[in-house]
Amino acid sequence: MFTQAHRWGWWTEHNPAMDATVGRRLPAREKRNVSDDQIRELFGELPEDVRTILQMFFTLRISEIFGLQEKHLDFAAELIRVRQRYYLPTAATSTS
Repeated sequence: MFTQAHRWGWWTEHNPAMDATVGRRLPAREKRNVSDDQIRELFGELPEDVRTILQMFFTLRISEIFGLQEKHLDFAAELIRVRQRYYLPTAATSTS
């Protein structure tokens, strides 16, 4: 933030965050791998509507999920038509 403010001429002093360090990153919890059998078992226990939603989220890109709108849902044909994706150009091109 201070670097950009300095570039724009809004901040003329030394960047106070320049020498900051984050420190060593420690895992918050133990990492565990889920087996294919465990996933199948979980999906078998879920209600059909929840299972369908999860299957959709596993097959779509996150930008396609965010781009979904009600007009893309065809309830009569039981279809979801992916027609657009959500794209935020400032997030993809930000530098700092």
